[in-house]
Amino acid sequence: MNNAYAGVDKVWRDVAKIVLGAEVGELSEYEDWLTEFSGKLLTRKSSISGKEVSFSVPHYSKGAKIASLEEIDLGKKFDPLNINEIKDFDSIISAVKERVQYTGNVVLGNSSYVDGSSSVSNSHFIYKSSTVDGSKYVAHSTYVRFSERAIACTMLGRGNEYVIRVQMARLNKRCFEIWWSNECADCFYSAGIDGCHDCMFSFNLHSKGFRIGNCELSRDKYTKVRKHLREQMAKELETKKRLPSLFDIIGRCKNKPPIVKSDKKYSLQAKERDKKIMEDSFTKTSSLVLGKPLSGMDNYSEWLDKNILGFFSVSSAMSKKQVLLTYYPHFDRIPKYRMVSLDEAYAIGEQKKISESDALSIDWNNIADKIGQVAFITSEKLEGICENLIDCPIVIDSVNCYRCSPCVEAKNCGFCFWPRNSEYIFGSHITLQSSFCLKCHNSVRLRGCFECDSCYDCSNCYYCHNCENVRDSMFCFNVKNKQYAIGNSEVGREKYLQIKKIVLDEILRQIKEAKKPKIDIYQLGT
Repeated sequence: MNNAYAGVDKVWRDVAKIVLGAEVGELSEYEDWLTEFSGKLLTRKSSISGKEVSFSVPHYSKGAKIASLEEIDLGKKFDPLNINEIKDFDSIISAVKERVQYTGNVVLGNSSYVDGSSSVSNSHFIYKSSTVDGSKYVAHSTYVRFSERAIACTMLGRGNEYVIRVQMARLNKRCFEIWWSNECADCFYSAGIDGCHDCMFSFNLHSKGFRIGNCELSRDKYTKVRKHLREQMAKELETKKRLPSLFDIIGRCKNKPPIVKSDKKYSLQAKERDKKIMEDSFTKTSSLVLGKPLSGMDNYSEWLDKNILGFFSVSSAMSKKQVLLTYYPHFDRIPKYRMVSLDEAYAIGEQKKISESDALSIDWNNIADKIGQVAFITSEKLEGICENLIDCPIVIDSVNCYRCSPCVEAKNCGFCFWPRNSEYIFGSHITLQSSFCLKCHNSVRLRGCFECDSCYDCSNCYYCHNCENVRDSMFCFNVKNKQYAIGNSEVGREKYLQIKKIVLDEILRQIKEAKKPKIDIYQLGT
């Protein structure tokens, strides 16, 4: 038995007993249910050993060489490239092709007991999960930061503990099947609740407690109903090895949206917007990274959107206004007739609740009939100081962003998924603590980079993968501490700048001709 699995399995049983009040079997018995939203990790066979290798993203080209991190010699010496044979962009690609190797099972920093996972840093007892940082005892989860005892969760911020199937949340404890909620404790089957405790089947509440269907009950009455519902949940979990999702339940609700008066101060559309600031930021970034400015972001939208989790829109069930959603974490599975805008969600939470008689008589088999008038969800979020945002449905302390989500402490960004603590980032997927980057993915602390993936603390790099502390380099894979390197081989400043000019001139030519380069970092292996 794998030590990571053994440790997480024990925690799974403890968490289920505390949160659901149920004695459960092995973690493996519930895998299909627990991966319903977090998803099963992608695997490819190592070109070196033939063993399964886990990856956090699906984009690496078929036919490329694959390796597990522990199979890579990061200090390997490479033969010098024959620089004299490099005449153009295609000859450079040909020269470095054999050195391209995509790496999975990436476990970094002070980590231990990690199995079937990738993009894990400073974490312990992690099982079949990806993009986990500073966490302990995590299974079947993705995008988890600074949390403990988290099972089947997605996009957890800091401070979550004892949580099962919790999505898009931070600072929650002992919660199950809650979405889009922060600083909550002992809550079940709820969405859009902040600062709440002891709530079940409640929506869009703030600083409330002892609620069922948004209706406040006395502690004793709430505890009695909660006990009854948990007993029914435990019985179904034991027999079926799964429980319905929140979306399954609200999808059976029949009620039409209630009539409420919304407060426009909560509307994303109510803010003044100036797209020129983002356009100027794109021009400034492209000039720094590529040597010449590009203008008009939307002219390059197909390229900038590639390999990025994008958007779609639905009509609000209340007003028919358009509501933007990201494809992650599975907002596309929310019943569309249960979707409302942010200001409408606030209004429903403040003005609507089920009757006390309905709350007291709620039963596992009649939930959908009872909660329909309050069971509406928004995909939008607006927290902190947020200014000048266009088509950004999820924003926390961010300014001057265009078509980005979630934006967390981001500035001057466009066409991005999760540009956290970053500025001047365009066309990128999860680029943290970075600045002035184009088309960079799954990376931390980058500056002035283009088409880099899974890199850390690098600057002025082009087409690099799994590099750390690499400067002024291109086409480097699985190396550390390099400067003026091409294909992992250091060539010196003068030769590097000569080759860099050839590469950038060709990239700019391709962009001018087709509005995009012909290859990206994921395609170099073939």
